[in-house]
Amino acid sequence: MTDSSSPHEELAVLESELDSLAAEAVAMLQIAPPIEQLRQKLFQQIEECDVFAASNDALFITTSLPLANALIHYAAEPTALNQARVWARVRWPHQDPTSMLATLTLIYVVQQGVKSFAAEPQRNEMWDGIHRRIETLLQAEPSEAAVA
Repeated sequence: MTDSSSPHEELAVLESELDSLAAEAVAMLQIAPPIEQLRQKLFQQIEECDVFAASNDALFITTSLPLANALIHYAAEPTALNQARVWARVRWPHQDPTSMLATLTLIYVVQQGVKSFAAEPQRNEMWDGIHRRIETLLQAEPSEAAVA
C-alpha cells in the first residue's frame, strides 16, 4: 500500500474479509457487549441517518460514522482502544487508526442490523439499502467519496 492510498481503497476487500476485519476490530475493542446493549438505539440512529441522507451515500457515511467513533470512545476501555489502534496502525500504516476502527465498527453495527431485521420486510429493505450504501462508498474513487 502506498502513501496515497485512501481508507476506501484499503477497505475495498472481499466482503468476507471485511466482515472478518469488522468483527476482529470490535473484538479487540471489547465493545460487542455494549453494542448488544445499545443495539436498538444504535439501529434507530443509523436509520435516522439513512432517512436524513436520502439518496446521498456520502452524506449517510458523514452522519453515521461519528456514531461509531463515539461508541468506541464511550464503550472501549483505554487499554483495549490503545491495543486496537496499534493493530489498525500496523494493518493500515498510512491511515488514522481511530478512523479505521470507527469505520470497521460502523460496518459491524450495520451487519448486525441486517441480521436483526432479515425477517421484517420493511426494515429488511431499509437495512439492505444501508448495507449497499457502505459497499458503494467503499468501492468509490477517493474523489467521489470526498464529496461530503
